[in-house]
Amino acid sequence: MSQSLYRELHPPTAISHCVEAFFTHAASKQQGAAVAPNLVVARGTRLEVYSLNYGATPAKSSSSSSHPSLCVPPAVVSHCRLELVGSWQCWGLIEDLAVLRGRGSSGQRDSLVLAVRDAKVALVEWDDKLHCLRNGSLHSFEGDPSLLEGCPCGTGMTLINSSGSFSSTSSHLAGPPMVAADPNGRCAAALVYGRHLALLPAFQADVMEMLVQEGSTPKGSTSCASVGNSYLVNLAKVSSLKLASDCAVRAMTFLHGYTEPVLLLLHETPPTWGGRLREARDTCALSAMSINVRKKRQPVIWHVPGLPSDCSGVLAVPRGGVLVLSQNLLLYHAQGGSCVMAINSNAFAGEVPPKLDIPGPPIFPPFPPRTAAEIQAATTAAAEKAANAAAAHARQWAVNVHPETVAAAAKGAPKAPGMELEADGAVGCWLAGNVALLSLKTGQLLLVALKFEGSAASKMQVVVAGAGPVASCAATLTSNLLFLGSAVGDALLVRYTSDAAAASHAAAGSHAGGYDRSGSFGNSSSSEPPGKRRRLAGEDAAGMLDEAGDAAAAAAVGGDGFGVSLEEAGELFRCAMGRSHSAVMPVLLGEGLRQNLKVLDSLLCLGPMRSSAIADLQLRESDVHASLSNSAAAHKPKPSSCLIAAVGSDKCGALAIMRRGLVADVITAVPSLQAHGAWTLHHRPSSRPAKAAAAAAAADEDDAGGGEVAQAGTEGLAAAAAAAAAATAAEDEGEASKAELSEQHHAFVLLSCGGSSTMVLDAGGAELSELSEDVAFERNAPTLTVGEFFNATAAVQVFALPSMACVLEDAEAVLGHQTLSPARPPSPYADEDGEQDADLVPSPVSELLMECFAGSSGGAVGVAAAAAPLLVMLRDDGSCLAYKAFKPQAASRPLGFRRLPLDADLLPHLSPVQPPADAAKAQQLPPPAPGMPQPSAPPCRLIRFDHLATPRLEAPLGPGFVAKQGSDGSSSSSGAALPLPQLRYSGVFVCGPRPVWLVASRGGFVVHPMEADVGQVDAFCAFHNLNCVHGYMAASLAGALNICTLPLQMRLDQPWLVSKLPLRATPQALAYYPEARLLAVTTSRVAAPPRPFLPAEPGGDAVAAAAFATAEAAVKAAGVEDLHELLLLAPPGCGLPTATYTTVYTSILAAAAAAGAGGSGLQSAGSSGAAAGAAAAGAGSSARAAAALAAATGWAGLPMWRYPLLPGETVTALKHVSLCEGGDENANPQPFLAVGCSSVYGEDYPALGRVLLFQVLKEKIFRVEGSSQVISGRLELQREYPGPVTAVESLRGFLLMAIGNKLEMHYKQGNSLVKVTFFDGLQLVSGLALVKDFLLLGQAGHSAAFFRYNCAPDPVTRERQQQLQELSADTERLDAWAVEFMPNGAKLSQVLADGGGNLTVFMYDMKNPDSWLGKKLLRRGVAHVGAWISQFQRLRLAVPGDSLNRQGLLGCSAQGSLLLLCPLWDEGMFRRLQSLQEELVYQLRHTAGLNPKAFQGRYTRAGPTWGAGFTAVKPLKPLDNWLLQGDLLWSYAGLDLRAQTVIAEAVGVEPAMLLQDLRTLSVAANFL
Repeated sequence: MSQSLYRELHPPTAISHCVEAFFTHAASKQQGAAVAPNLVVARGTRLEVYSLNYGATPAKSSSSSSHPSLCVPPAVVSHCRLELVGSWQCWGLIEDLAVLRGRGSSGQRDSLVLAVRDAKVALVEWDDKLHCLRNGSLHSFEGDPSLLEGCPCGTGMTLINSSGSFSSTSSHLAGPPMVAADPNGRCAAALVYGRHLALLPAFQADVMEMLVQEGSTPKGSTSCASVGNSYLVNLAKVSSLKLASDCAVRAMTFLHGYTEPVLLLLHETPPTWGGRLREARDTCALSAMSINVRKKRQPVIWHVPGLPSDCSGVLAVPRGGVLVLSQNLLLYHAQGGSCVMAINSNAFAGEVPPKLDIPGPPIFPPFPPRTAAEIQAATTAAAEKAANAAAAHARQWAVNVHPETVAAAAKGAPKAPGMELEADGAVGCWLAGNVALLSLKTGQLLLVALKFEGSAASKMQVVVAGAGPVASCAATLTSNLLFLGSAVGDALLVRYTSDAAAASHAAAGSHAGGYDRSGSFGNSSSSEPPGKRRRLAGEDAAGMLDEAGDAAAAAAVGGDGFGVSLEEAGELFRCAMGRSHSAVMPVLLGEGLRQNLKVLDSLLCLGPMRSSAIADLQLRESDVHASLSNSAAAHKPKPSSCLIAAVGSDKCGALAIMRRGLVADVITAVPSLQAHGAWTLHHRPSSRPAKAAAAAAAADEDDAGGGEVAQAGTEGLAAAAAAAAAATAAEDEGEASKAELSEQHHAFVLLSCGGSSTMVLDAGGAELSELSEDVAFERNAPTLTVGEFFNATAAVQVFALPSMACVLEDAEAVLGHQTLSPARPPSPYADEDGEQDADLVPSPVSELLMECFAGSSGGAVGVAAAAAPLLVMLRDDGSCLAYKAFKPQAASRPLGFRRLPLDADLLPHLSPVQPPADAAKAQQLPPPAPGMPQPSAPPCRLIRFDHLATPRLEAPLGPGFVAKQGSDGSSSSSGAALPLPQLRYSGVFVCGPRPVWLVASRGGFVVHPMEADVGQVDAFCAFHNLNCVHGYMAASLAGALNICTLPLQMRLDQPWLVSKLPLRATPQALAYYPEARLLAVTTSRVAAPPRPFLPAEPGGDAVAAAAFATAEAAVKAAGVEDLHELLLLAPPGCGLPTATYTTVYTSILAAAAAAGAGGSGLQSAGSSGAAAGAAAAGAGSSARAAAALAAATGWAGLPMWRYPLLPGETVTALKHVSLCEGGDENANPQPFLAVGCSSVYGEDYPALGRVLLFQVLKEKIFRVEGSSQVISGRLELQREYPGPVTAVESLRGFLLMAIGNKLEMHYKQGNSLVKVTFFDGLQLVSGLALVKDFLLLGQAGHSAAFFRYNCAPDPVTRERQQQLQELSADTERLDAWAVEFMPNGAKLSQVLADGGGNLTVFMYDMKNPDSWLGKKLLRRGVAHVGAWISQFQRLRLAVPGDSLNRQGLLGCSAQGSLLLLCPLWDEGMFRRLQSLQEELVYQLRHTAGLNPKAFQGRYTRAGPTWGAGFTAVKPLKPLDNWLLQGDLLWSYAGLDLRAQTVIAEAVGVEPAMLLQDLRTLSVAANFL
C-alpha cells in the first residue's frame, strides 16, 4: 500500500497580493493624528495581517478608547517596522484580494474580500473579542453549470463535447476570479469565469448599528463592513458592453468621485493575437458601469473603444478617471478628457519593409538531362541563396515596427525623453491624488504625474525613480509610507516624502538620535543634500540598486571607475542581511515636485525556488575565522547538513542556505565543569548623582528592612525586584542606557555548581579565570538567581542560606530584571460551578514568563518594544505554550491572550528523555546544602536572552575600494575593510534535554531547536566578551561549559535559519560536487555588450534562416544578451585554507571588473556613453563588494571558476554524475559535472541541444608568500544533439540523457559518447528520477512513465542486452514538473508534481486488475496543494525502532515554500489519522469558510499548462485516496483539551494516541 502524508514545512514567502485596511481597528484620530492602518498580504494559501510599529510611545488615550495601544504615526517617520498580528492558513489559493471599506461615523472596521478558484468569494472580518479572523459570508458560484457555457478556456477555445453541446464534465481555466470594492464601501464586485459579474451590496451603517443593538452582531465588538445577498450579471448579454463571445474581462476597478458605484471594465471586443495585428490591433475597450444595487441595474454610462490590444491593467485615479497600462503606452481616460504618453520607441510606426520574394527550387528542362549530383548542387545553391536573402532581409527589418501594427492611440502621443521601457504587467499605487508609482516587470520604478485641468487630466509626465525587486503588488499605507510586495525578491516598506518634507526631516534628524549607516545608535552624521542620487536598497543583495545611482556613485569616486565607497558597499550587505536604511535618488517631477524614497523594513522572500541541493556545509564561525578565538583549546566543529536553494531573479538572485535547527558554534569548552545555573553581570562604575544616591539609599533601607521578607529563594527574588522597582526613577534615558550597556563586555560569570557552591569567574580579560581573592559574592552556597540593575552599577545574588547579597555599589537607574516564576495559574477548563473536569485537567504549569521584547530583534532597528507582551508557559510534561496579550475593545474586560502558533515539531513536547546508565552515574552529585532541593535541574527552564548577535566580521575589499571620508575629510584607499552588519536577537531559551530557541520576531516567536554537541542544556546565559562577541554560555550537569556564538550570518527571525548569498544573477540549477565539496551553479544574467552569434549552418531553409537572423538582430539592437554560465563556488568547510579565498577572489574580481562586472542591469534609456560606462563601473563595484562579503563569510563570492555558454544557449540540466570509461561497470567511476543545454532562436528554428562534461581540478600554486590551492574546471567533452537536453543522470556508469522526447543511454569513450540504447517518448521530457535500475520519466502533457534498465543476457544468444523497458505509465494528460521515487521499505512509490499545483502518488502493481496487467500506474493518492513544486530531494526517515529504508521527499516550490511528502509505515496509524482528518474537516471552523476537502480535490479540474486544452481527471473515492493532509492533521495539536477530547471520541481513540502518532511522524521527518 502507498499510504503517505504531505505537509508544509516552510510557509510560502512569495507575496502575490497586498492591501491596506483598517482591519483590526477603525479609522480614527488620537491626539489629533490619524492612526495607522493595517497591511494585509496574501502569500499563496496564507493570509497575514501586519500592524505598523513606528517606535514611538503609544498614544495615551482614555479608558473608553477601543484600542489604547495604537501607535500614532509621528510627524517625522524615521523608523517603522511591520509587526505580525496574525497568520492564517486558507484552504484555497488566494487569487485576488480587496477591501470593503467601513461606512458611517460609528467606527466601522474594514472587511476583506477574498477570491478563490474556481468561483468562490469570501468576506472575512476581525473579531476583536477573540483577536482572530471571523467569517463574514461565503459566496460560491460553482454549482451552476450554466455559468460555464461559452466560457473561454484561456487558449482561445470554447470547450464543447462531441455532440456540439457544452459538457459540464470538461475542465477549463478561464482565469482566476477577480474582486474589486467601491472606495466608499457601497458594494463589492467579483468576476467569475471571465464573463460573469457577481455584485455584493454592502449593508448601510445604520442597519449595522441596529443589528448591534438587536444582538445579531456579537456584543463588545465594533461592527464591520458586511454585504448582503449577491446576484449575478452575465456580461455577455449586456449589449452596450460589446464583449466578444470568446473574450474575457482583463481587469476591473471602481472609479472615484461618483454618487453611485461605477465599475470600470477593461475587455477585448474582437480577439486578436500577435500574428494578426495588421488586421486587428485596437481591440481593447473601457466600459464604465453605474451600479444600482437596490434596483439591480447597471447601465454603461461611458465607453472608450479603440485601445491597444496589449492593455493589461488599470489604476483608478483618486482625483477621477483611470490610468490604463499597456506595453508601450500609458493612457489616461475620464469622461471629461484623456491624455497619453509613450514610454518606448516601439509605440511609433517605422518604415514599410519591401516585399521579399524568395525564389523556389530550380526547375530543370527535360533536355539536356542532368545528373543527380548536378541537380543536388543546383538545388543546394538555390536554397542557400534564398536563405541568405531571407536572413539579410530579417536582419535589416527585425526591430522595425510596421505602420499597420501601431496602435491608433500612439499617433501624436509625446514620448518620455530617454526612456525605453515596457509597462505591461506593471503594478502601482498612488502617492498623491495625481502622482503614481509604478513597478515594471524589470524591477524599475516609474513616477507618473498627471496635470489636471478641471475634472480631468490633460498632461502626463513620466520619470524613472530607480529600481528594485520585481513587484507583484503595491499598496499605499499612509501619507508617507508604501509597501512593495514581490514574488522574486524581498518585499519592502518604503517611506516617500516630498522635497519640502524631506528638508524638514533632515533638519529634525540632525538633532535626533537614530540608527546610522554603520549599524550603531547615535546621532546620524550621514545627512546628505536632497539632490544627491542614492540607491534604493532592499534585503536581497544588490536587488534594489538602480543604475543611475550606480553611475553617480562611480562618477563620485573617480579614477578608473572600479572603486566603490565603503558606505555604498556596506549598504549592499545591509540589504543582504536585512539592515537596509538608505534613501533613494530624489526624483524630480515638474515644478519642484520631488519624491525621496527610503527603505524602512523588508519581508524576506525565498521564491521562486528553481532548484535545490543537500550539502554538508561549515556554518560555524570558529572554522572559517579561527583568529577570533585565542583559546588554545579550540573546539573543532562538524559539518552541518543544509538545504541550498536557488532563489530570486536577476539582481535579486541568490543562494539560500537553510536549516531547521540552530547549530551551536562552540568557541571553547571547559570540561568537567558541572553547572545547573549560569549568570553574567556587567560592571560599570560611575559617579553618584544626587538623585541616584537618594535612590540607592532608599534601596539600602528597603533591603535592610526586608530581611524578614527574603527568607526563601524565590521570595527573596520577589523582594529584591520590589525594592529595585521602588528605588528606580522612571526616565526616558533607560532605553539609551540599555543600548549602551549591551555593547559593554561582561565583567563576572557566576556558575552554580553541584548544588553546594558558586563559582565566580572574571570575564573582563581575554580568557575566563576564577577569582581567588575575596569577592562580595557568596561562593559557599548554590545560587538561585542573579540580577543586575541600577544601570549595571548594582547586582543582586539570591542564594539559599537564606540570604541575599547586593554588590557593585553606586546606583543610577534600573536596567531590568530576570523573571523566575514557578506559578501555577488556575485551570481554564473549570465548569461553571468552579469544579474542574478530571479528564480535562492539563499538565501543571511549572514555569511562566511574561516579557516584552525589543522591536529590533532580528530586523529594523530604532523601533521600540512591542506594545503587546508575550507569555511563555512551560508545563511539567515538557510542553511549551506561547500567548500574546491584547487589550479587548471593552474597557471593562480583562486582558486577553491569543495562542501563538508555535511549530509543534520543534518544541520539547516529549517527556524528558531518560539518560543512559553511565550518564546517570556521571550525574551523581554531592548532597545538597541544608534546606535546598535536589541539585538536578528541572527538565526544562525558561531563560530570557537579549542582544545576542552574529559574529562581527570585516571583509577586506582590496585595491580600488575607497574608505568613507571621516569628519576630518581624510580617507584611505588601501587596506579598506568592510564591517559586516550584526543581527541581534532577543527571546526565550528553553533548557532541557531538547533545548529550543524561541526567537522574538515581529511581535511573536519563531522556534529553532538547538542541535549541538553539548547535548542537554541545564544552564544558559548571554555572554559578551573580547573573544565571544554577543555570544552565550551553555552548560549541563553531566557535561562541560561551552562558550558559543550564533551561526555566521544566519537569520534567526525566519521559520528556518536562512542565509542568502547574493549572486546578482538568476540561479537556474544547483548540483553538489561531493568529491571536492564544491557547489556548481548555473546562472543567467544580462550582460553587455552582446557577443556575436555563431554562424548558422549552411543548407538551411529560408524560414529557419530568417528566424535565426531575427533573433540575432534583436539581441544586437537591444545591446544586451542573456548570458548563461556555469559557476563553481567554494562553500565553508570545503578544505581550502582561509588565505585561498583572499588570493583567488581578488584575481577574479579584477577579471570581472575588466569584463564589465557581471550581473549589471539594463542600461537606462537615453543615458550617455559616459553615464553608461559609469553605470557599468558601479555595477562592477557592487560585484566586487559581493565577493568580499562572501569571502569573509567563508564563501567565494564571485566563483572560483566560471564557464560561459554560447550566445543564445540556455542551461536546461545540471547534475553530478559518475561515469565509467568504455562502459565497463567494474571500472572505477570518475566524477563529472554534466550540463545539458538548449538553443532556441524562435519557433521557426529547430531547437538544438548540447551536453558538456566537466571535471573539477584542484591545482596548487606556489608563490613567494606561500602555496595555495585553486579550483578550476576542465571541459572533457561536448556533443551536439538535434533536440534540447532537458535531463541528465548516471546509471551504472552510463550517462542517461533526455533529448527532446527521447531517452538515450551513452558511455564515455575517450572524448566521445557512444550510444547504447534509447527510447522514444510521447512528448518533451521534463523530469527524470532514478533508483537503482528503475527510472521515472516525467513528460510535458503526458504525465509519468515507469521504466526499468534491463541488462540481463539473452537466453538464446547469451549476449548481454541493454535496453530501457517501459513497465507502466499514467494515462492522464498531466503536465509533469517534477518526478521522484519514494521508497518505503520493500515498496516503491512514484510521485509526480504537475503544473496544476497537484501531488500524485502512483503504485506499480501487476496483480491489480485495474492496472491493465501492469501497463497502467495506479493512483493511490492525489491532492491539490496550491504550490508549484520544481524539484524534490530524497531524505531518509528516522523511524524509531525501524531500520528499513524509508525515505521522505522535500519539495521546493515556486511560492518559496517547502513541502514534506513522507510514507506511512503503520496501517493502524494511517487509519487513525484518516479518521481524524474526516472529523477535522467538519469539526473545525476554517478560515474564510473554505473546505479543506474541496481544496484537496481541486486536482479534478486542473489541466496541463503545456498542452493546448484542458482535461478533467477522474476523482478518487475518499477511502481510496491514501494521501493525507498533514497541515489539517497538525491543527489537532493546537486545539484545547476539550476540543481534542471531543474529536478523539468521534474517532474512537484516546487523544494521547493521536498526539503520539503526530509526534512519531515529527521525529521521523526531522530533516536538517
